[in-house]
Amino acid sequence: MHQQSIALIALLVLGSSSAYAAEKLSMKNSYPSEGVSKYSTSKGFYLTLGTGFGVGEEANISAGSSTLEADEIGTSSVFSGAFGFRFSKNIRTELELVYHPDFAVDEKFLTSGIEVETKAEISSLASFANVYYDIPLGRVTPFVGAGIGFSRNELFDISNTAMTGPFTGQSIISNGDNKTSFAWQLIVGCSIPIRDSLALDLSYHYMDLGDLTTGHNSYGGISVPPQTGDLQSHCFRIAVTYKF
Repeated sequence: MHQQSIALIALLVLGSSSAYAAEKLSMKNSYPSEGVSKYSTSKGFYLTLGTGFGVGEEANISAGSSTLEADEIGTSSVFSGAFGFRFSKNIRTELELVYHPDFAVDEKFLTSGIEVETKAEISSLASFANVYYDIPLGRVTPFVGAGIGFSRNELFDISNTAMTGPFTGQSIISNGDNKTSFAWQLIVGCSIPIRDSLALDLSYHYMDLGDLTTGHNSYGGISVPPQTGDLQSHCFRIAVTYKF
């Protein structure tokens, strides 16, 4: 009788161990591959909020064949928000808003032997429809993407101040203007899940934000046509994504 009891206990322990092992194996196989987060593979809507900075390329502001020397626009802070949907572990799409509030021209150059300081502020608000391809690799998900959309670029009034010569300290103000343009971007980055519904995104965006333009100006009774230029940004961002 004692031996039968021992045998029964042994069978119960063995059965429980086998069931636990089967349950663990089933849980492991519920993921696409070992170590891949549920965040990076499950379908659903998500919201992304980001910030960073953009490094502007030369604006090449020109009127006809004449190109201004003062077209370096420096850097700007960047704020972004996006609402998207993940269709699979690899494909997601989103609608995005990106705001560059404070690009600025701040340069000095010589004209007719007089040093002139030129200052102007530039802002840009752009909207994009983006598509991404994600590559889940354990705890990190690299991604590439591209987007097209429109931008509203504003070049504020331009101040040209004489720094030397007989007109030192005197300024000429040129009218700025705004322009709506086609815009596009290329994206590369990686996503690092923090929790099942939350991730940290690090990304680089090359953004062509379209055109800049000045307004019509008149100097000494001489009418000057609008001057046009380009606005591009090398944008570096950190963002938080919440999956609903």
